[in-house]
Amino acid sequence: MTRYKGDKSAAASYTFDDGYPSSTTVAGIFESFGYRATFFIIPGAIGDTEWGTWKDLAARGHEIGNHSMTHTIDMGDPSVSDATLQTEINAAQDRIAQNLGIKPLSFAFPWHSYTARALSVAESRHYSVRKMSNGESNYQFAFFDQDHDASLSAALSTVNDQLRFVVDNGGWFVAGGHGVDGDGWSPVTSQFLRDHLTFAGQFSSRLWIDTYLNVARYRLCRPQVSVTATASSSTQATVSVGGSFNGELCTAPLTVSLPVKEAWSGNVAARYSDGSAVPVTRTSGKLYLDIRPGRTATVEISP
Repeated sequence: MTRYKGDKSAAASYTFDDGYPSSTTVAGIFESFGYRATFFIIPGAIGDTEWGTWKDLAARGHEIGNHSMTHTIDMGDPSVSDATLQTEINAAQDRIAQNLGIKPLSFAFPWHSYTARALSVAESRHYSVRKMSNGESNYQFAFFDQDHDASLSAALSTVNDQLRFVVDNGGWFVAGGHGVDGDGWSPVTSQFLRDHLTFAGQFSSRLWIDTYLNVARYRLCRPQVSVTATASSSTQATVSVGGSFNGELCTAPLTVSLPVKEAWSGNVAARYSDGSAVPVTRTSGKLYLDIRPGRTATVEISP
């Protein structure tokens, strides 16, 4: 099982908080580069007629995450009651699910502030909580705002340096921003995003860019599964991804790497038992297959 999807050595996720109107602009910029972003929204602040925007972004492949019910409670305050935590975290998750038809599985605390008790509540129903530090030396949280550097150009230089560090050290880069072009708290510009994503493009052979949940899911599921490969003939093999994994979480394919000991000039294809195709990529010396946990793929080589 490769470290990250597609055998990339590092990953990057871009998150934007509070659900500002310019989120649609942000989404369009990411789509123009072939990427998808994560938007942590505040369901208590969304009017009935505004949910369509978030349904549309979700349908286009962006992640809609949970950023608390009201964004008015500092959950780093030990005096916050259990009932308030339930409302701000879990009731917010329920409201997003009711309106989008998709349960958010990631959470971001307002102001990055939380107690151990608040974190426990969030982690009880969300598979990943965005943090400024996760204990890994090659993890970097990058501020996409104008509050942490002397100028926007300095901020761009800082986040680009952080991304380069993550790629060079095989880690996870998580950016946190709000709006763009004058919209929201300490917004960056559309050009800032384009310049950074252009910079990121030079690392495409090593860097996987995807939503916060998709990267978190891969990181969580990878150690839960095991791979079994069995050759049935010189031209056919079966590859199974099994183990004791969380079936609700581990729904996305993981990349399996198979060594190729001999060169061949034919074609290769992989399918599940129901006949549906399994993505397969061939490089010198390796085959890469994207297989869903709990599934078995048959790989065939043809002349």
